[in-house]
Amino acid sequence: MNLMPNVPAIDLYFGPTLLAPNIAYLASSPEFSIDTSQTNKVWTVRAAGSGTAGTAIATYDGVNTLNTGRKYTGFAMGYNGLAGTTEPRRPFISFFYTK
Repeated sequence: MNLMPNVPAIDLYFGPTLLAPNIAYLASSPEFSIDTSQTNKVWTVRAAGSGTAGTAIATYDGVNTLNTGRKYTGFAMGYNGLAGTTEPRRPFISFFYTK
């Protein structure tokens, strides 16, 4: 789900794999499955269409959060361009375990 007001659309990557392309602001992607055995388990949010060479808006190392057979909802939130660990509106991605 794209909740980043200053990013018209995002692409969601798991490692080098594009899982959900062109998620518009306030929209969500269809469900998808991931390969939990993949060695690169970093989630990355990039501006739609920028490809793997595009600047990451937000990243999350999901090494310890993935369990086979479970369902999660991912939320890309915050404002692109705001950085710093104390900025509460900085961009990030979070997950909610749903099933």
